This record gives sequence, structure tokens and C-alpha cells, in this order.
Amino acid sequence: MFAHTVQDDDPAVLKSEWRKLQRAHTHVGEEDSDYEQDIYDGFSSLGGYSIINKKLKSEEEAEDYIEKNTKKWEGAIAVKFANGKKLTAEEKKKAKELTAAYKKAIKKRERVHSKLTRGIAKKRAAAEKTEERYRNSIYAFGAPSMYKVRAPAEKKQFHKCAQCNSTLNLYFFTIGEMCPVCKSNVFPKEKTQELEKAKEEESAAFKEYCNRPKDTYIMVGGIAAC
Repeated sequence: MFAHTVQDDDPAVLKSEWRKLQRAHTHVGEEDSDYEQDIYDGFSSLGGYSIINKKLKSEEEAEDYIEKNTKKWEGAIAVKFANGKKLTAEEKKKAKELTAAYKKAIKKRERVHSKLTRGIAKKRAAAEKTEERYRNSIYAFGAPSMYKVRAPAEKKQFHKCAQCNSTLNLYFFTIGEMCPVCKSNVFPKEKTQELEKAKEEESAAFKEYCNRPKDTYIMVGGIAAC
């Protein structure tokens, strides 16, 4: 049976740890694999995991629960358990402060991202409206009339990538900031500096958040196919 303890009780941290485990399995045997000790043949058969809304009393109880409630080919499960530590009033306060700082950093990054991509969102909405009118015009008046509807609005529904100069039809590409062609930021670098800074601040806040005092961990695991 595969079992891995995540020293946190946040599903977001669990998701991050699971991705690291998947990468370690893909590159098993490499010296820089920090999670190799938790990987064994058949890990890939677990696929994903589901979170159980339950908190158990100890790590041993969590491992026993996973072993009894998983089967081959059914994926892994994750369950919370008490790590045996009782937080002091000061530790609880510290955890609350770090949680608030992390949430604030997330909101700032989302706000900056929204501000940067607002123009594209408007263009995409216009593209969808134009496409709808275009399709309706075909059914109602025949193919020749479609040009009267589509041509004037075509410029509004396209966005040019600042890096590779590709012209993107926003009706077919749902893009935020990454170009689907060159995988780079579609905006000029001078416009993305604020976003990059916000991302760095969020990353730093997340690291601090992960080190907050906590009395609950998560164990994820299951029975692999081989």
C-alpha cells in the first residue's frame, strides 16, 4: 500500500504535494527526486485522489483507515488526522496571521491579473456575440449576408501576441495571459511586471503559510495495481 503524510491540513498544499509525487514517479531513480522513498511500482494506477470529510485521532489510525477503505484501480483517498500537537494561544495567533497574509496575496494577484486581462475578456465577449450573430444570419438570410455581420467586427475579436506576433481568434482560444502558440505572455513585458511581482509575493506568502503552526496533517494513499 502507498501512503504519504502531508504536514498540512490545507487541500491546496495536498494538491501541490501530490504533483511532486507524480513528478518523482515519472523521474524515479534521479538523484534530485525528494519523494523517491514514497514511490513504488504501480503508483500511476492510483490516478487521482478524493478527500474524505473526516478527522482521525492519529497517523496510525489514518493509515489503517486508508488500507481498509481503498481497493486496486479505485484511486487514492486523503484523510486528516491529529498530529498530537496542541497549539498555544500565540501559535494560533501566528497561524491566523500567516493565513490572512496568504489570502491577501492571492487576492492581490487575482486583482492584478484581472486588470491585465480585462481587455481580452471584453474582446472575447464581443467575439462570442459576433459569432452568434454570424451563425444566425446564415440560417435567416443565407451565406452572402454573413459578411455584412462578421467583417466589421472581425478586428474586435482578434488579439495579437506581443511575443510571437500570432493573431489569436478569441472565439476559439480562451486565453488569460499565456499565448497558446508560443506559450509566452501575450502582453508586452512592461505591462506584466506588476503581475510577476504579485506572483512572487504570493509564492513567498505561500511558503510562510506552509510553515505556520498546525495541529492537523493529511495522509493520502491507496492500494496500487501492482
